[in-house]
Amino acid sequence: MRIVLLLLLSSSLSIASFGQVKIHNLVFKTNQITLSQEQKTYLTQLTHNSSKGQRLTIYPLQYDEISKRHFFSKNAQQQAKEIAKFSQSIGLILKGMPRNFPSKHKGISISVNLKYDGVPTNEAQAEPYTLQANSTPKPSQYFIINPNRDTIIYGNEGTVLYFNAGCLLSKDTVLFELKEFYQLADYMKNNLPTTSNGNMIETGGSIFINAKDKKTDRTIGIDPTLGIDIAFTKGKTDSEMQLFIKDPKSATFNWILPKVKKSYNSWEMTETLLDQNGNVLLTKTFTSEVEWKKYKKEKAEQALREEEQKELKRENATLVDKTLRTFKLGYINCDKFIDEPTSNFAMYTDKNRIAEYFLVYSDIRGVLKGHISSDKVLFSSVPSNRKATLIAISYEDNLPYFFKSEIVIGSKNVSEVLLKRVSQDFINQQLALLN
Repeated sequence: MRIVLLLLLSSSLSIASFGQVKIHNLVFKTNQITLSQEQKTYLTQLTHNSSKGQRLTIYPLQYDEISKRHFFSKNAQQQAKEIAKFSQSIGLILKGMPRNFPSKHKGISISVNLKYDGVPTNEAQAEPYTLQANSTPKPSQYFIINPNRDTIIYGNEGTVLYFNAGCLLSKDTVLFELKEFYQLADYMKNNLPTTSNGNMIETGGSIFINAKDKKTDRTIGIDPTLGIDIAFTKGKTDSEMQLFIKDPKSATFNWILPKVKKSYNSWEMTETLLDQNGNVLLTKTFTSEVEWKKYKKEKAEQALREEEQKELKRENATLVDKTLRTFKLGYINCDKFIDEPTSNFAMYTDKNRIAEYFLVYSDIRGVLKGHISSDKVLFSSVPSNRKATLIAISYEDNLPYFFKSEIVIGSKNVSEVLLKRVSQDFINQQLALLN
C-alpha cells in the first residue's frame, strides 16, 4: 500500500473550496465583436482544464493603453453574446448574463456565466486559410502503464519519459498519450509559436501528454512530490534548457515557466498519513523544533537512500542525458531564453489574400507567428541583426499559396510579399528544409 505524506503547516494553510467560480477576462481589440481563433481556442481549453460542475465567469473586456486598465466597452453586450454562443457550441452550459453589477472595471458591466458539465468537447477549428487547418494533425502515441511500477517509455521521435512508481495518481492501469513536436514545421503546422510573454525562446522540442484511467476514461493527475522526468530529443544536451508549459490563462498560445510552490515551515506542524483512498491512517504532531528537525533529518536520509537506489536503476537503464521534470499534463516545451538584443519588425502584407506569416530561425531554433494589423504584419521582440526565413502561407478554395524569403532583421531590403499558387507537396518540401 502506497502511503501519501501530507504536512499541514500551521502558519500557511490554504483551502480551495469545491465548486468555486473561476473568473476569466477575454480581451477584445478596439471595435472587435466576433471571436478570434485564439479566443475560441482559449474558451475550448477552459473545458479541458475544468472538472465536472465547475462554474466559469467570462468578462468581455478591452484594454486602455493610456490608463493601463481593462474596461467594458460599448460593444461589451454584443461581445458577451458571441462568447455565450460559442461557449454553448463546445458544450458549456449558459447560466446567465447579468449586467450592471459592481465591478472594478469601468463601463456598463456584463458577464457570461457558464457551467462545465463534464461533456467532452472538440478543439476549436482553425480558420480555413491557415496551415493548421490544412495539415494532418500530429498523431498520438498510446502506452499502457502500470502506475505502481517504475516505467520508461520511448517516443517514436526520441523522447524518453521516466515514471516512478506512484507518480500517476491512479490505482488501476493508465492509458498514456504522447505527441512529439521537434521539426520546425511541426510548430508551424500545429500553431505552436516559440514565444513566452511576447519574447522569443529557443526550443529543444515540445510534447503533449495526457493520462487517463483505462477503465473509467477519467483524466488523472501527477503526484506533486514525484513528477515525470522527460528527456527531450533536441534539448537534452543543453544545460540551459528549462521546462515550459502552455499558459492556461492566455487567449493566444503562450509558453510560461511553471509556478514554484513555496512553503514556510513552522515548528508546530502535524504529519498525516493517508492511504490511497484518502483515509487517515496516522497523525503525529510536533511541538518541538528540535524534535521536528531530527525527524526531518532521518526522513531526508531515508529519502536519499531511496533516491540513490532509483538513480542506480536509471543509470542501468542508460539515463545519461539531462531530464526535465513536469508536474503537469498537456503541452510541455523544452526551451531557453535568448540573451541578445531584440527589436520589433513590421512589413506590408500581400493585399490580395488573407495569409499567415511566420519568422523562422534555424540557428537558434524558433518560430514566431506574426500579428496582422491593417495592411501590415507585426513581429514583436525578435532577435536583431540575425538572418531569418519569412514565410507566408494561405489557402483559398482549398488551393495553397506560398511565399518565402531570406531576410535580415533590421535591414531595409525586404522583398515585397506576393504569394504564388503552388502545390501542397511543394509547401511540405519547403517546410522540411527549415531544419
